[in-house]
Amino acid sequence: MAEEDDIMVFQRNLENLDLYRLVLVKQGTQHYIELAQILPSGRWGILFDENPVSQKDINRLEQEEKEQESQPFKLFEEERRKIETKSVRTARSIVFRYTIRQIYNNKCIICNTGMMTPTGIVEIEASHIVPKKFHGSDDARNGLSLCRRHHWAFDMGLFGVDDNYKVIVPQKVANIPCNSILTELAGSNIINPSETNLKPDLAALHWHRSHILIA
Repeated sequence: MAEEDDIMVFQRNLENLDLYRLVLVKQGTQHYIELAQILPSGRWGILFDENPVSQKDINRLEQEEKEQESQPFKLFEEERRKIETKSVRTARSIVFRYTIRQIYNNKCIICNTGMMTPTGIVEIEASHIVPKKFHGSDDARNGLSLCRRHHWAFDMGLFGVDDNYKVIVPQKVANIPCNSILTELAGSNIINPSETNLKPDLAALHWHRSHILIA
């Protein structure tokens, strides 16, 4: 039961912008004390110093990304990220995730599987071939559609993809018995996107093999 001066927090889902979660924060709790310190003056307002992502932002950046993906591929985006606001970077990440899931039909390119909840939340994750922490671009050609297991394995360097779009599993990885489920996929073709011009760029795959894949 809500009481006067309790705080109601509205949180927007970054997977589905039409979904919201309401959280009632009761007086006297540690969470209440922390929120009270950052609440704007007045009885309501945005908790963070930037406006939340809007559908207008999503639409604009989606168009920008389509235009970029029609140009020669750029592996890194360090300069652009330096001047972008947090909300724009968040919107760009959403567009990247939406695009990768769409062009791969919500399926993992390795095991061709993908689960979904009744509300439409999918298991499939959009992986950057060159990670964002290394300033990898949000171009779909720097992306792979992976289930959670294979996303983790790719980021850990347990497998890579060669220039013929076949799965590579290093011998050090194959020698570990519990990795047999991955080793069995060595040499198999990955699933291609529905838009062939957005296939993983060979330069990105080469970077991953050189910097991430276990030697």
